[in-house]
Amino acid sequence: MLKNIPYNIYLVYLQKIHLMKDSAKGIKVVHVHFLNGHKNYYFGSVTAIYRKFTQKEMGVSEIRLRHQLTDDGNHYINKKVIVIRSRLLR
Repeated sequence: MLKNIPYNIYLVYLQKIHLMKDSAKGIKVVHVHFLNGHKNYYFGSVTAIYRKFTQKEMGVSEIRLRHQLTDDGNHYINKKVIVIRSRLLR
């Protein structure tokens, strides 16, 4: 038996479905900006960052960065780097 749900909850549900479809589009990008020297690098994953740079160069461990960047739009900032997770839209 179907229950009647409030219209505003239904709209939130539709919005979540739409966001899930949008997040499936595009490619995940992790942008690393070094504050000293203003260098920018773009990676497909956190693991790829640590293939190029050490934990000492980044100023943060790989595990900590993975936990911080779980969703698109999340970021991490310290004295050495700014790291932002986003999507490359096609």
